[in-house]
Amino acid sequence: MIGIFIANPVFSQEDSSTQEINPTENEDSVRGNWGLSFTYFSDHFINDFSQFSNVLGEHNTNLMNELTLTHNWGLAATYKKYQVGLNYGNGSVKNNEYDSLNLSFNSNVLRLDLGYKLIDRKRVIVMPVFSLKMNRYKLINSEKDEDVSIEEYLVNRDLDIRFNQLTGFIGLNAAIKINGRYLKIPIKYWTLGMYAGYHFKLNKYPFINSSGNNLKSEQQIKINSLNFGLKLTLYII
Repeated sequence: MIGIFIANPVFSQEDSSTQEINPTENEDSVRGNWGLSFTYFSDHFINDFSQFSNVLGEHNTNLMNELTLTHNWGLAATYKKYQVGLNYGNGSVKNNEYDSLNLSFNSNVLRLDLGYKLIDRKRVIVMPVFSLKMNRYKLINSEKDEDVSIEEYLVNRDLDIRFNQLTGFIGLNAAIKINGRYLKIPIKYWTLGMYAGYHFKLNKYPFINSSGNNLKSEQQIKINSLNFGLKLTLYII
């Protein structure tokens, strides 16, 4: 007992010195629970608009089927192992060789990602991801000649149709970690990886509209169930 009382001041001094360090460590730990990252990724998919060929013509649907890639940018917030990201993407294809028309088809995508860092090690991250995607497609046919008479325009009007399709995605994102100092910019670290998973429709028929009307159709956009992409992420905080 005497030895414990004698030793107690010594241990008390060690504890007090430790207490001076712990608050900073705790603050860092709290800050470490939160994170912010910037992401670029290329999203690869296959859509099939063939059911619209009788209405739009094969020259249009063949072009529409060529759009298989969008470029996406986004921000994500992380709390502990949970991650929420909001991304915007776009892609386009054109054909200027068809008769007297210029054909243009593009896509704008708004995407919400929900993820959980199942594995978060020094060199690797593995994260299951669930995504909601609003896919907005726009088809334009216009005359090649810039100067067109109003009479000719009224006979052969430009085509401007938008397709809106909601889809979901369930998959796995795997990436390798690389220390931020190799980029010589003030970031925590960055990752390079890919994702792949199951892609599915949330509405059977697309919502179709022009500049002034909602259009009715029983044709569907067929989508391939495989969706994958390459991903670069900068963890800023």
